[in-house]
Amino acid sequence: MAISAWVKPDYSQGSPEFTVVSKGKSFVLSINNLIDPQKIAKFSIFDGIKWTTVESTSTIPEGSWSHLTARFNKTAIEIYVNGTREAYEFHDGVPFVNERGQIELKTLQEITSYSDIVIGAAITPNMKSSAFNMFSGLIDGVQLFDYQLEPEDVAVIYQQTIPTKFVFTEEQIPIGMPPPILSWRLGNSTRQEQSFPVYLSNNELNSDLNHLTVSAWIKPNYTNGSPEFTILGKENSFVLSINKLTGPEKVAKFSVFDGVSWYIITGSTPIVDETYVTGVINGTMISIYVNGVLEGRLVTSISDIAESENDLVIGAYMNTNRGKHSTSNYFSGLIDDVKIFKASLDESEIQETFSNNIIESNLLTDSFVEYSDNPSDLSHGKITLGEIVKWLQTFTINENTNERSIIVELPEDAKNIKIEKITDKNNVTEIKKENIKIYDYETQNMTNSSTILPLDLATMKDIKNVIHEGKGTKMLLINDTTTQANEQKLNTKYSIKFET
Repeated sequence: MAISAWVKPDYSQGSPEFTVVSKGKSFVLSINNLIDPQKIAKFSIFDGIKWTTVESTSTIPEGSWSHLTARFNKTAIEIYVNGTREAYEFHDGVPFVNERGQIELKTLQEITSYSDIVIGAAITPNMKSSAFNMFSGLIDGVQLFDYQLEPEDVAVIYQQTIPTKFVFTEEQIPIGMPPPILSWRLGNSTRQEQSFPVYLSNNELNSDLNHLTVSAWIKPNYTNGSPEFTILGKENSFVLSINKLTGPEKVAKFSVFDGVSWYIITGSTPIVDETYVTGVINGTMISIYVNGVLEGRLVTSISDIAESENDLVIGAYMNTNRGKHSTSNYFSGLIDDVKIFKASLDESEIQETFSNNIIESNLLTDSFVEYSDNPSDLSHGKITLGEIVKWLQTFTINENTNERSIIVELPEDAKNIKIEKITDKNNVTEIKKENIKIYDYETQNMTNSSTILPLDLATMKDIKNVIHEGKGTKMLLINDTTTQANEQKLNTKYSIKFET
């Protein structure tokens, strides 16, 4: 048996391990992304009892094509990179009991599995799990051989199938982020502290938890509560929490249980204000993110996360040992925007979820505040009938605020909008497009919300007449807290360039 494929990995995103080709409990051809040794190819076979693995000696580069061939000849497995054999591993055979009742080894004749062959991901043999260890990049020219290839055959396949001889026109179809299996929001619009715990039932959380992402917005109140604040958790399965009195204090913590031991990873940033916390289970790796930024990662020996039919509990940890129901580790403060995905989101997806949740939470809670001491200037270039007019609006935040976003009112026909942030040290940073949202005033139900900078309060510089008086406007929401959610915006100047 042999497998070959051309690969062009993208290591900037994706899973800890990139699956090229796999067949449940049979074989896996893959590339290490985050797992050490990184960026090497490996081939694993399952003989019904154990896995045997061989790894390449060279790394697989990013941004260029590499040819991988994996070969099994009953007594050894081999891996080739670009037509050259790089490593091999002998397979001693599988044990069996002979007619005399003695255990002997016999040569493994073939690898048997009724599972589908999967390209670009791995799935469990029963097909019940979501895809995991997904490949990031390009895969092409996959070939499977049911006969034994010789080394010279591998070299010929490599020479005859080099991708540069072909033009690939088929576009990649993005898999996309899966929808959450559970979403929960704070039930009061004033965002007052609520009573915990909250119990939620979801059958999808009762089993198959090896690929899971849990997240929530939190605002802890350390004057009350337990030594440890449980954000959400499932008894003897997983817990997302904050250390209050236990060290390290005021940091996020993610714990998972395999039925024997707890595995724990902690963050590094003290949580003192509204913060977005995410825990990820990706097979044997667990990770914790704070405000979309990776703060900790732990490779474990977990084979399966312990299963539990108990409810998911928000704001406390439930214990039902010896048939008695008790709760502990109560959360004090706010928990909102809880989301659980039956998949291991990667870093870019977590950052996207964080950014989207900032926007969604602001719009749904009507929590905008108008600040009185923030000067705003509006000016424009030469106005010629029938030609584009260039505008410049600047404003400075002169008040301390931890508001998640800034709202600015612009003319309805404003386009080609570019925003820069200038600190009191004259550091200029362009606000990324994904952190800018534009909303129609009425359709977004924002009529009861105050904006930081209404257009009619801007100082019109070098403008004799208010050109846009009586015309419609739209709301520009600037989320500049994606990377530093607790940043004070005092003495920060913003420059908005747009055209009408």
